[in-house]
Amino acid sequence: MSSRATLSLAVVTALLAAFIYFYERETVSTSDREARRGRVIESFARDRVHRIELERGEERLVFERERDEEGAWRYFQLLEPIRAAADDDAVESLLAALDWAMPVSVIEEVEESELAQFGLDQPRLSVRVFTGSRSAELSVGNATPSGIERYALGERRDQILIIPEDLVENLSHDLFHFRSKALIPEGLAGLRRIERLSNGERIVMERDLRSIRIVEPVQMLANSSRAERLLRSLETLSAKTILSETRSPEYDAALKHPELRFDLTMVEERMTLLIGGECEGRESERIAVRGQGPVVCVAEADLDGLDLAPERLEERRLASARDYDVERFSLRLGERRLEVTLTDETSYRLFEGEREIERGEVDESSFTEWLRLLRLAEATERRIVSRSDLGRYGLDSPRGELRIVERGPLKLERKLEIGAEKTAALYASDAEAAGETRVVLGFPPDVAELLTPSVFRLRSRVLLDAEAYRVRSISLREGDAERELDPREYPTLTARLAELEAIEFVADRARREFGLEEPALTLRFTVDAGHSHGGAHEGDSEAGEYLLEIGARVPAERAEDGGKKKDAYYARLSGSPHVFTVSAVLVEAARNGSP
Repeated sequence: MSSRATLSLAVVTALLAAFIYFYERETVSTSDREARRGRVIESFARDRVHRIELERGEERLVFERERDEEGAWRYFQLLEPIRAAADDDAVESLLAALDWAMPVSVIEEVEESELAQFGLDQPRLSVRVFTGSRSAELSVGNATPSGIERYALGERRDQILIIPEDLVENLSHDLFHFRSKALIPEGLAGLRRIERLSNGERIVMERDLRSIRIVEPVQMLANSSRAERLLRSLETLSAKTILSETRSPEYDAALKHPELRFDLTMVEERMTLLIGGECEGRESERIAVRGQGPVVCVAEADLDGLDLAPERLEERRLASARDYDVERFSLRLGERRLEVTLTDETSYRLFEGEREIERGEVDESSFTEWLRLLRLAEATERRIVSRSDLGRYGLDSPRGELRIVERGPLKLERKLEIGAEKTAALYASDAEAAGETRVVLGFPPDVAELLTPSVFRLRSRVLLDAEAYRVRSISLREGDAERELDPREYPTLTARLAELEAIEFVADRARREFGLEEPALTLRFTVDAGHSHGGAHEGDSEAGEYLLEIGARVPAERAEDGGKKKDAYYARLSGSPHVFTVSAVLVEAARNGSP
């Protein structure tokens, strides 16, 4: 065979293979039919159905979907009796019912003339599904004498199927069931701009891949969680009933002065959504319309998040990044700077000017707790300040900066400049704000503690992790009195010392109010290495002598802050200047000898 003939044969073979692939991809193969033998519809491939025709008397519903540019199916659309997005869950439920339906029994060798007695000469309803060039039809006739089944005609005209009533119920839902109830069924993936008018107040936000920003009435970052909540509420807003397919004077009067108006700019279109007063005769529902219709009623409960006050949509928090989303964290105040890296290996570096003074490993759960406190810290005031007046707030030459870089391909970054700390407030501002004015945020003065580059916030709360039997000796000093405690006679104290855990770390070093200059209680204890089968125990790193100093009781107002335990004491462990709190249970066990 010549090379030209060989090449021609290869081309023909490739084309034939491609034809078979794409034909079988879009239609029902012989093997598919064989696998479905005995089902109500045998010529059926649920994932390849592209058209459904449902007829019930004079009512006709037609659904259709197409593939996108990448070959994936788009959502079903209603073509008849109206053109609208279909409720994909409802259509999938219908397809699932047809997919799994099995006849209860079968009547064979039926003549065409006999169909009338089963109500199948003029079926009450029928459904036709299209898969590629093939189609299969199911027609439903009268109820059987039992009343819980129906006679049906499938792909064979000489065979009557007796099908369960629940399959018929799936075919009998009304138009409202099968149409999408979402006011924005296509979603908000292409949203670029949101304009909202609520009770006479207008706010405009713009969205890109990195963030959502407010551009009117002020220019500042939007609170990401609340802005996303607003968008979720918009995207999931759905009709409880449809009043009219199009707007009319009757409904225009009810929407003339809407309580909420949204103008949404997408990549390729602009849409308007109006939400008015009560839907007449429908409790706890409001009238709403997108564009020219349909006019619908929506549940008042579903409007939650859509009418947030403008100031609630402003980003007034010290930090906005979610737990475990941070890749790099930098906090500078004066000459001191803390750099935290949270990649595969978590680490921190503390600088004084350009000199590194400490480095170590980060406990990610402790860092996350710090991040949560930063998120909870919200400004109590917001001012629009000209650049020439920034000096009044210490922001012409900021004394510090908080910088957070998030994980992910976009490396979202937020910088907050830290200004003056005054009696009334601590001031800060978005470092990337442009224009002749800046938004200055005033935080409660106590947030200054959160903005201090502090290594103690990165430490694990687990200070020791040993077995109780390894605690060999305990010496208690209270005031001038000192005594030895037998670990076996103080099981509660011994267990808590072996697995010593801080409720929280509170400071890098002791201050007078902690009462650690002259501790109320001192516990000196020894942890042995422990042995197993003649070898060193895994916990040998815990072995050694420890000095636990316990100071003043934590004031009630501080102990209650953030939901911490109400009864605690300040403490410090030998080898570290960091101050933490311990449970009063440990202190009482030492003093009273809990048996």
